[in-house]
Amino acid sequence: MRHAYIRAIGGLLWLAAAIASGITGSFATAILYLALSAVFLRSAYGIWKKENGGRRNE
Repeated sequence: MRHAYIRAIGGLLWLAAAIASGITGSFATAILYLALSAVFLRSAYGIWKKENGGRRNE
């Protein structure tokens, strides 16, 4: 589960970098960082889903 948390944190960091790049006007870099964020967050979600068997924690 720790691996999923690390990926999620990495995805959030890339998302923050994309927002910062968008604010400064570097849109090409913002798009790149947004794509990296999506990859990291999708990977974290897949790992979480696999380890929890598709169940929600209640």
